[in-house]
Amino acid sequence: MKLRLSYSILSCWAMGDYDGTIMRLRGEWPEPTKPMLMGRDADERWTNEVNVTGRMPVDFGGAKFSGETKTQLKRAFWINDWIQVVGVLDLKEPEIGRDWKFGATSATQYANGYQHKVYHVLYPEMKMFAYHAFNPYVPRDEAVTSAYI
Repeated sequence: MKLRLSYSILSCWAMGDYDGTIMRLRGEWPEPTKPMLMGRDADERWTNEVNVTGRMPVDFGGAKFSGETKTQLKRAFWINDWIQVVGVLDLKEPEIGRDWKFGATSATQYANGYQHKVYHVLYPEMKMFAYHAFNPYVPRDEAVTSAYI
């Protein structure tokens, strides 16, 4: 038996949702909620914007990148012969990994978690990780938070 673990599966386990974890390990993911679908749409829009403009999404300031970037970069790492860790990074610059979030949770709250630690296993060349969160439920001038680790 081989296990393919992602941050989503690991966080489900960490929250104590063991049935949900087993379901996901079998490839059976729950139906997405409306907020999840909104987040997917935003992620797709931001990815397309970066690929077309060569800049951060306007929602996150629109800064020009100084080096090569890759979006939706998937990487897998075998820890041993039966456990694989896999993840898709929203945006990778040569030494910076970036993850976009959509919803009411601030970037600081994500930075207090461990997703970036999972990505560090997958991308050891990264010197910094950044969360960029967009909250659609507050006024536009309060919608964006960023946290760097």
